[in-house]
Amino acid sequence: MLRIALWAVYAAAGAVLVAWMFMGPFHLIQPVSNPLNAEGVLALSFLLLTLCRRDAPSREAPGTTRSTTVISVSAVLMCTGLAFVPALDNPLLHDAYTHVTSAATQTWAGLVHSVVAHPTGGDEFFRPLGYFTYWLDAKWAGTNPIAWNLWNLGLHLVNTCLVWALARRLSRGVMCATVAALLFGLHGARPEVVAWVGARFDLLATFFVLAALLALNVFVDTGATHWYGVLAFCAFCSFLSKESAYCLPLLALLLIPFHDPTARRRILSGAALIAAVCVVVLAYRTWFLGGIGGYKTETGTPFIFIFNPILTIKALLFRQWAILLFPVNWSAASLILKWAVLLMVIVAAAFPLASTASRKHLVTSLLWVIAAALPVQHMLLVGPDLNGARVLYLPVLGMALFWGFLAEGCHARVARVLLPSGLLLFQVTALEHNLAMWRSVALLAQRTCNQMGTELSRDPRSVTVRGLPATWQGVYFLRNGFQQCVAMNTGQPMSRISLQEGNPKATPGVRLFSWNNLTERLEEIDGR
Repeated sequence: MLRIALWAVYAAAGAVLVAWMFMGPFHLIQPVSNPLNAEGVLALSFLLLTLCRRDAPSREAPGTTRSTTVISVSAVLMCTGLAFVPALDNPLLHDAYTHVTSAATQTWAGLVHSVVAHPTGGDEFFRPLGYFTYWLDAKWAGTNPIAWNLWNLGLHLVNTCLVWALARRLSRGVMCATVAALLFGLHGARPEVVAWVGARFDLLATFFVLAALLALNVFVDTGATHWYGVLAFCAFCSFLSKESAYCLPLLALLLIPFHDPTARRRILSGAALIAAVCVVVLAYRTWFLGGIGGYKTETGTPFIFIFNPILTIKALLFRQWAILLFPVNWSAASLILKWAVLLMVIVAAAFPLASTASRKHLVTSLLWVIAAALPVQHMLLVGPDLNGARVLYLPVLGMALFWGFLAEGCHARVARVLLPSGLLLFQVTALEHNLAMWRSVALLAQRTCNQMGTELSRDPRSVTVRGLPATWQGVYFLRNGFQQCVAMNTGQPMSRISLQEGNPKATPGVRLFSWNNLTERLEEIDGR
């Protein structure tokens, strides 16, 4: 009866989603103005259907040759790399302009000083390793956006290979490793991390988290104590990259279900070492920042301390699954994207019928998602435009393993080929759709900065700009980094531009510009 009820819920939610896509907003008991609720119900019913299957005996994964491994990894790298090639020459965006400008003037002494002296301004984060990579980039990349974007893509490709290696060790099957790595590399929520230099911290934190998990796995398999040092180093670097890495001790503990009971002691000792490093870094961070840090409200309260159990449950158990399964920026949608979403609804429904994957492995993979999301649970209510989806970069690891195990459990030849292919076809379609929006907004930002540079070059007066959006179609825009963008693209000095919110009063000798949402341009207004 439970499975019948779940299938009915899945079918109803799928029908609502399809109706919304092809008909637009409509009223059904209550208004359906966006797809998130339907996607969330679809996602939860799908996950429950996969877990309510009769648990079949696990089968030994077939052995693989060196050539099979090389082909698999090469295919993963080629597919992921080619998918992001169109974004390599994207102009910079938002905070990326400030990071690039600051890195260009940063000195080694200043970099060291920034991690030992209490900050007197700026952000409330402790991410020295990310700023170190910005400093390195500035030495060879200068202000060339292609070079900066290439660094992000390169690190994403390395992370994808590490996911392949981790999935291979946990599943012993190349099918699981290939699907998991491709899903991780091509997931539709990737543009915010890979195509935006400002999200470098997520790439670094995930790199060191993956390296630490692999080091712990090697230690479990070999017992070689020198891997303790590698584990501690990777954990230390992950905590210096971004706060999302503080989930690493939990991820280490969640390795236990993938290993024999005899490995439990080694995993526990490794997790304890990671936790000890975590405590040390967290203590230093608290001293350094004079508190926990992070984003704060207008009253100065860190967002992470504002706990609302209803919103937390909604974020962890509902919203994030909607985005993980349907990572689509709905600010715009083409017909091909709508058909791809319909394909995903059909493919997801077929997986519970065709796969005999171990329930233990599937549940543990989903627990990885939740564990990875805990440090950022207060930021998980991502909207239909996917703004802020960078926080899901690490949680996608658990979802990638989940899909990998499902694919490995498909033993019928037709299902083993068609279902993963359909899954990945949807992800690629969603990824390219979302990447196109990042490119169009980046070009719009560059045009806006060039427009302002032209105005400054033909009139000696300074300017005040108001109303610049923080985001545009879900993509970070120009509220941050506007002055640096104008200077970098046109050579005009930043000192001639000021930004204000609301309705600033006219200042003699200063021109006033305002952003027009309809024309997507800055327009001069009479400041009198």
